[in-house]
Amino acid sequence: MAIRHKKKSRYSLWYIVIGIEVCITAALFVFSPHGLPNLHRLTHEKKLLQQSTDTILGDIRQLQTHIAQWQSSPFYREQLAREQLQMAYADEIVYYVTK
Repeated sequence: MAIRHKKKSRYSLWYIVIGIEVCITAALFVFSPHGLPNLHRLTHEKKLLQQSTDTILGDIRQLQTHIAQWQSSPFYREQLAREQLQMAYADEIVYYVTK
């Protein structure tokens, strides 16, 4: 009986030590600056980076559309040259209307 009692008390001591270690680890995870607060910060940062990536991908798609129009449509090239670069043919007369 004495041997069984020693084994039980030894196991109980190990359970107590392991329980204390688990509690300390959990407390460090929750309250440490590298634990849960850091996880929340990184999650928020990931969300912001994903939104930024989506915006940039939208800009890339828009630019690819403009490039495709530029390459396929002579009318589009002429429209851009006239409106944005204010270009005209040599024999044209350009009038500017002001208010």
